[in-house]
Amino acid sequence: MKKMRKTTSIVLASTLLFGGFQTSYALVEDGDVQVPSTVAQQKVKELPDHVPIFVQEKHAERFENSDVNSAKAYLGTKKSEHGIQQVEENLKAKEVQEDELGMTHVRFAQEKDGVPVEGAEIIVHFNDENEVTSMNGHISDDSFLDGFETEPSLSEEEAIELAKSSVGAPDDLTYEPESELVIYPFGEGHYLTHKVNVNFMSGEPGNWYVYVDAHDGQVVDQFNALHPVEEYEDAMEGHKGVGTGVHGEHRDELHMSRVKPDKGGTMFMLADHSHEGLEGIYTYDYNTGELAENNSASFKDEYHHPAVDAHYNSEVVYEYYKDEHDRNSLDDDGMAILWFLYRQDLMLLHTK
Repeated sequence: MKKMRKTTSIVLASTLLFGGFQTSYALVEDGDVQVPSTVAQQKVKELPDHVPIFVQEKHAERFENSDVNSAKAYLGTKKSEHGIQQVEENLKAKEVQEDELGMTHVRFAQEKDGVPVEGAEIIVHFNDENEVTSMNGHISDDSFLDGFETEPSLSEEEAIELAKSSVGAPDDLTYEPESELVIYPFGEGHYLTHKVNVNFMSGEPGNWYVYVDAHDGQVVDQFNALHPVEEYEDAMEGHKGVGTGVHGEHRDELHMSRVKPDKGGTMFMLADHSHEGLEGIYTYDYNTGELAENNSASFKDEYHHPAVDAHYNSEVVYEYYKDEHDRNSLDDDGMAILWFLYRQDLMLLHTK
């Protein structure tokens, strides 16, 4: 696999939720193949006590409307499945979206006194007859929220300075640091933190997320959201697999890579090097910051469906422009195609 060349990257960010999508654009500074800040702001690290939830209703319950109140009523009957005992108090509606198939998706964030629990959300899906067909998300049992203190002792400005110092940020930053008050599950506990994003391209580039304890100023956790594509390149071998798309389509001839690391078992990653003259098609799992992977070449789990579609359709579009217009990727010079998948959000990054 060829090394990625340095250039300015153009980002096309698309939110795909069972058919509906929105797009936005952003420009990133020169650098290696990495996650740009506008995308990385949606990064959620794997949190230890977040339980992935997926409930498919065999006998759909019909409501008068497909709205927030109906979704809350449904969630109130499913407390054993999602673990939220105080639905009205600890879930806040973030978005209601209707897609082109007539389905409605109601998204909730878990919170306490208006402070969100990092990475915790749940989505209720209605069909066009106001029936709940499924719910999914990642959520924490809300028992820890009883008596949880949400008033910070440390100011946002103090937290930003502590975060900059923690990651050795230069004086010249790409963007002004941003901070958000969040409840952060970490280790065995939950912490009220200032989540500070510090972004810089000089020296060793970084798009850091630093969680500063909002009471005592200690750094609870920090991570750099930039991940190079080359991490597994020496261990990759081309492979063909299969998968299932968002709407149940069977995707055969799914080009991927078989990876045998120095330690650990064989993995299969959505990295396609099968096209001569193209630097590759890569699909990332944005929850982990790594290439989407599976322990077999059959990507058929519900969790993988959006990634399968993103990966498969990228190849279809690439081949169309190559065969019909003799154009080799976006720049006509083999520019690599990268997708970043954030749960059901798909983000496309083209880069040289």
